[in-house]
Amino acid sequence: MGIAAAYGLALGAQEIEANSSQEFHEKLGQISREIGATRPTAINLHRALRRLEAVAQGKKIPEANQALLEEVGLGKSWQRQL
Repeated sequence: MGIAAAYGLALGAQEIEANSSQEFHEKLGQISREIGATRPTAINLHRALRRLEAVAQGKKIPEANQALLEEVGLGKSWQRQL
């Protein structure tokens, strides 16, 4: 379940439209909360979401997106297909 949540967050981040890094991170947090709300007692799900949010924290949008994809095992070649 945690792996699915991580993929969902990483892929959802690729669709975020934001004018600033702050807006991006706010929307990323919103996606994370929405995924987390689907199974509020699933410890591994929430652990995976926190881990991905930490990976993206403090990064600009392109770097955050790349870091998220790499964290879930999807590299640059896969990102070009989006």
